[in-house]
Amino acid sequence: MTIFYHKKTISYFLTAAVLLLTLAAFSSCESSKTNLITWSDDSATSAAEGAAADGTTVTISRSGSYTLAGSCPEGRLVIDSPELGDIFLYFDDLSLACSTASVIQIIRGENVYFIINDGAVADINDKRPQGRYDDDAAIFGRCDMIFQGLGTLTVNSANEGIHSSDDLKVKTGIINITAGTHGIKGRDSVKIDGGIITIDAGRDGIKSTFPDKSTKGIVKIDGGEINIKCMDDGIQSSNEIRLRGGKIIIDTANNGFKSEYRIEAVTGVIIEITTADKGFNSPSILGDGTAVVTVNGESIAIN
Repeated sequence: MTIFYHKKTISYFLTAAVLLLTLAAFSSCESSKTNLITWSDDSATSAAEGAAADGTTVTISRSGSYTLAGSCPEGRLVIDSPELGDIFLYFDDLSLACSTASVIQIIRGENVYFIINDGAVADINDKRPQGRYDDDAAIFGRCDMIFQGLGTLTVNSANEGIHSSDDLKVKTGIINITAGTHGIKGRDSVKIDGGIITIDAGRDGIKSTFPDKSTKGIVKIDGGEINIKCMDDGIQSSNEIRLRGGKIIIDTANNGFKSEYRIEAVTGVIIEITTADKGFNSPSILGDGTAVVTVNGESIAIN
């Protein structure tokens, strides 16, 4: 049996399908806006079933989408979700500070997305003195953490800026970090695809620390603009550093890049290092000859 379809009929069904997809996307966006969590000077409120406010601390216990807004001089967000599922945090203009613990702490979670909305400014200030803490960063998480969006995230801490005990990824956005110790740490890995990242750190700028030479402990940069000023290594890895795109500027009193296994610089990555020590410190340094590298103003080739 042959079935004939009129062009107008096909057009109708295509239009209807597009409309349904658009409405679904709009509904998803609206639901994230509906799950609003707001801080004020002395309280927090939550319109989301999966988030409960207690004073100025909000605890998220379910996967889903949440919008964060407001300002609080002693406010916190805690994520403790036993569910296997993604948590999407949409940041409107937000200013949170805390003097007793991490401002944002993820105790349990699978994947947490930090999405800074277009034009929004999120200011996270860890006011604790430098010391030894289990949650040793202004933003600390025991899960995969993904940063993206078109807004600006500013993090201040006398300790670490952002720390994930799993994988930490930056896709887009503007991230400014001032840290007394390390700027960005991803224990299992740090992967940067884009964005504009500025770090002023008392120790390492970016690092991955997984102790075994396996598929973890890797810092991989495929794009973006990264500007690091630090007192220790600019970018440090317990395994391998892969530089495959973007522009990286490092001003350090120690090594520009330090890797326990290998550093790879390819695909035209642009690197400018100012250092009182070595530009690259690794048992193996490889390249395809396309990386544009200067160390203390002198051009070097990596082949």
